Amino acid sequence: NLQYGMPPDTVKDALNLGIDVPTYYILPTERFDRRVGLNVAEFEFPAYFNFFIRKRQVNLICTAEAEQAIRVVFQETLLGPINPDTTDEGINADVMCCMPNFKAEGSYFAKNPFKPTDPLTIDTLIQFIMLNPETNEAVIQD
Repeated sequence: NLQYGMPPDTVKDALNLGIDVPTYYILPTERFDRRVGLNVAEFEFPAYFNFFIRKRQVNLICTAEAEQAIRVVFQETLLGPINPDTTDEGINADVMCCMPNFKAEGSYFAKNPFKPTDPLTIDTLIQFIMLNPETNEAVIQD
């Protein structure tokens, strides 16, 4: 299945229609529709559903710029910040001893649940397929 865009409720709509949740998505160049205030690149739930429920990757067909933007967001939502900085959180020095060790917790939970010896990474859930910037074409190899 191939779908253009990923509006909210993509997973729910596919399930309600009785069709398989797609694994190939073409991301629009403009990921946010300002006219209607809608994010048309809600990739998290399709990626989570396909990986954690169906045990397969999603394939995002997109530009190199979109890949980088998605990697930044997915790093935070799936794995947490790389180097969390709490200095500007207004935390008083005497409670610093009680702060969680985000790095240790992140590495503990960032394991592939289906292959616990493998790390969980963005590339575990998503395969990026680049659009050729000159032709706007992508090659899908299965």
